Amino acid sequence: MDFGDSHRRSITNALRYTEETLGTVEAALMSQGRLNVLHRIEDDLTPAQKEKICDCIHTIRSIIASLKDTLSLEVHAIPLSRVIAGAASALWVTLTETEPKRLTRYGPVPEEISTALGPDLERLIVQVHELQAIVAHR
Repeated sequence: MDFGDSHRRSITNALRYTEETLGTVEAALMSQGRLNVLHRIEDDLTPAQKEKICDCIHTIRSIIASLKDTLSLEVHAIPLSRVIAGAASALWVTLTETEPKRLTRYGPVPEEISTALGPDLERLIVQVHELQAIVAHR
């Protein structure tokens, strides 16, 4: 099917976003029992609800696949290393913004917070750099 690049890009982006969001929903459904420290998803759904959600996701993906074929939409492949590098970069920004010297924008930082947070925050940043280094050396 022949239509403009702007339309194709808009449609592709909307469907890609839909598909990525479905992945987030699936990950949430599968996260039960994952041992996060500060973030937990509490399962308040019945098995029947989960099954219906999975059925909806399957149907939505089928519709997206059909549209991909009908409209000749291109698959956008992203290397896993790039996904991890991007996530690590975003983490680095978040963690460095949490350094005690930067927290002063919210007021004076108590010394005990600096002492407790500083060294472990630095260890977190080092590990994020390690993630970046791992995917950079393929």
